[in-house]
Amino acid sequence: MPKQVLDIKNFLEITRRKDASSARVKKNGEQYKFKVRCSRYLYTLVVNDRQKALKLKQSLPPDKQIQESKVLNAELSHLKPTTALYERQVPSSNIFFLAKDNEAVKAKSLSFQKELEKQLT
Repeated sequence: MPKQVLDIKNFLEITRRKDASSARVKKNGEQYKFKVRCSRYLYTLVVNDRQKALKLKQSLPPDKQIQESKVLNAELSHLKPTTALYERQVPSSNIFFLAKDNEAVKAKSLSFQKELEKQLT
């Protein structure tokens, strides 16, 4: 079950608990979402300030497995709101992209991968 946390101190306390198994950081434009999986809830903290997000990322416990992903808004702007989307991962990386179906994934995976690698470097 999901639960949103509004305070950074409370979120850091949750990440240090024994039942916290993994952490995820999602970047969407200027918004960062920190997600921690615990035994009962998936806790989410949304940070709009880049400096605070970078400090928070450094203060996460090193013993937790941390995954990072980046969502591109420009690539998704041409899709209709009613389009069914599926999340796909680029092989051997932590980069995720969205596609309409498997054929689109096959056709655009190389161009997506090159474009995303340019943006990440």
